[in-house]
Amino acid sequence: MLSKLNKFFSSVKLAIILFILIAAVSIIGTIIDQGDTIFQYKTIYGNNVFHILYWLGFLNIYNSWYFIGLAALLILTLIVSSANRTPKIIKEIINPDLSFDTALQKKRFKAKYISLQSSKNPEELLTLAEKAFRKNFGKPVKDMRNKKDNKTGLLFYSKNSIFRISPIIAHLGAMVILAGVILSAVLGYRSYTNIKVGQTIQHSYLLKNNKPVLLPFKIKLDNYVSKYYKNGMPKAYISTLTIVKKHIGVLTKTIRVNHPLTYDGITIYQASFGHYKPTAAQILVLNLKNKNKKVLLYAAPGKIYNSKINNIKFSFNFFKKPKKNSIPFYISIIKNNKKIGPPLIFQELPYKTKKGNMPLFFTKYNNNIAFIFAGVKTYYYSGVEITKNVDTDIVWIGSAILIFALFFSFFFNQQSLWIRVTPSEPSGKDKTNKIEILAIPHKKFASFYSMIDKNIGEFKKNI
Repeated sequence: MLSKLNKFFSSVKLAIILFILIAAVSIIGTIIDQGDTIFQYKTIYGNNVFHILYWLGFLNIYNSWYFIGLAALLILTLIVSSANRTPKIIKEIINPDLSFDTALQKKRFKAKYISLQSSKNPEELLTLAEKAFRKNFGKPVKDMRNKKDNKTGLLFYSKNSIFRISPIIAHLGAMVILAGVILSAVLGYRSYTNIKVGQTIQHSYLLKNNKPVLLPFKIKLDNYVSKYYKNGMPKAYISTLTIVKKHIGVLTKTIRVNHPLTYDGITIYQASFGHYKPTAAQILVLNLKNKNKKVLLYAAPGKIYNSKINNIKFSFNFFKKPKKNSIPFYISIIKNNKKIGPPLIFQELPYKTKKGNMPLFFTKYNNNIAFIFAGVKTYYYSGVEITKNVDTDIVWIGSAILIFALFFSFFFNQQSLWIRVTPSEPSGKDKTNKIEILAIPHKKFASFYSMIDKNIGEFKKNI
């Protein structure tokens, strides 16, 4: 059973199938935007389609159980295949098989083989061969010319053999990257929240299910500015944030799109902006008998406010059923917690400014106090995406390992060379000795065969 499992998980077919499935899942994650809010998804796809996509996990696909499962399965196949191959490769590097005939049979499709003859003695031929191939192969790893119990002389060269472990290192890099992806899915998150100017928050809400996340610090929005082009299109959203830890501001930074703030492994991105529904009206209260005495109040509907002019109190209210094309709000004068007199109806008056006439909503009481509606109090907010990525450094390390391994795997070719001299039989009439040269590259580079031909040509001239 263990043998069957080992064969299954080390199968190249399984690895290819996993790569195809991961690619297919990633394509879905590319077609369907990931990380939007639930409200955005419902707006785009509708409520019914949203529930189907949510149930399938297509809205948060890189954190889905099947994507994590595929990545984990691919890691397992890489571990098993590497465990099977590594001991054999290390053994071949440390203690290579010197058998000339075995190498010729196994590697014939890559081998450069040539047979020559010479009347020079075997010792001299091996010396000439070593000189001809020294420039490109250095000293022979094994020199068996002096062994008395062997009738043949043999030189063996091995170049760049250490780089045979490059594919194993590439597997390691891929495993580190996949492990980082899994860790990010399990321990990391993407969340979103809105912060009003002056507000401090410590919770954000997961994009995948809107559940709250408790942050390890508080975030305060000190200031927010929107910049626009002349045609009214947004140019920049700029937020000034302060990180608060144990009631102390530890970091203040201005963020904008593509310029986030990172602190304690958490990154805060500028994502959107907007304003909440107005909560209060701006009421300018004027003393008609003393023009220098005026008060600006933010009046919430129904609440009683002191105008600070002649001890007059008032409340700002909306008509329940306003008449068509009429001003829908009014002022009530309050005395002893009771409304006195009829409501003060606002009138629209023209008001001249440098930019032209502007409407002015005006009403007065007893010719000594006036109320001007100056607009509404609007709370602007900055929408920020708060992300915890535990995989960033891990993926960088894995990518560096992978690139390093691929570089040496593709640009450093392992090369093996055998030179065998077989002396002629003493009783034979032909006293020529046989020289066999077998050159095998790990990869079929044209430059390797060109180099070998050049070395063989130099050797031929000397024999």
